[in-house]
Parts: sequence; structure tokens; C-alpha cells
Amino acid sequence: MLKIQPPNYTQSPNVFFDEIFKELKEGELRVILVIIRQTFGWHKPADKISLSQLSEKTGMERKSVCRSLNSLIEKGLITKKKFGEKGRERCYFSLVIDTSLEPIEKDPEDDITEEEMEIISNSLYQCPKDTPPRDSVRPPPNSPKTQTTKTTTKKKIKKKSS
Repeated sequence: MLKIQPPNYTQSPNVFFDEIFKELKEGELRVILVIIRQTFGWHKPADKISLSQLSEKTGMERKSVCRSLNSLIEKGLITKKKFGEKGRERCYFSLVIDTSLEPIEKDPEDDITEEEMEIISNSLYQCPKDTPPRDSVRPPPNSPKTQTTKTTTKKKIKKKSS
């Protein structure tokens, strides 16, 4: 049985849960939640993600992923930016966010080209810079444990005698 662990936080817009959530079909919801995780969860304005990755992360067939992506794009909830030659394209997905907010800065360690960053920055907004550091949201040392740890056991391997 799957259990939900205490959050280590993927920010998501409240309007998503308050208004948009109830208007989506199951496949659309799965796809948009993966995009939220891959972008906001990693503090990125967009993420390069393949259909096979979306299929794996949503548990859906590629055909259903494509149908859901196209529907979300048609509804104006996500954008898809393609770069590169046909057959070797890199696709970036992001939520459509109010662009009247502050511009996005490129992370020097990211492999996004300047051209890609300019296109992405023109259509996206990132998490606020004043997000508290992870240490500030941890429970005090005297509080009960909030996370479980996974333990692994080593199997004994019997050697075949020849």
C-alpha cells in the first residue's frame, strides 16, 4: 500500500486546485501534474521531457499522453516549445503563467541555450525568489520523526559448487 510522506514541497498555483483541477479529464490531470512536478518541483521555468518519460511518469500509453498534451495546449494551460532538427527535437513543456511578473534568469549550470532561454522566458514565470530554504521548514530537533527511511536487506547468494 502506498503511503504519502510528509511533503518536501513542490509549489503549485492555488488557482490550479481551486478552479482548473475540476475541469480536467483524468489523463490531462496526470500530465499537468507531472509538468508541475518537473518544473515547479525543481524550480525550473520549463522542462525538457520526452513522450516516453511522460508515459512512464503518468502510467499512460503514449497515444493517451499525446491526446492529453494536445488538449492541455488547446485549453491554453501548457505550452510546448520544440528545438532542433526533426527526429532529434527537444521538447520543453511548461504551464502558461501570467507573464506580467518578473523575468526569469538563466541558471549557468543549465544546458538550455540562450535562444531557448529567451523563448522560454518570454512565456513563463518561475517560483518567487523569496521561497524559504529547506532548512527553515524542517521540524525542530526534539519533534518526532517526520520521515521514514527505507532499509534494504542483503540477500545471501549461494555459490554453485561445480
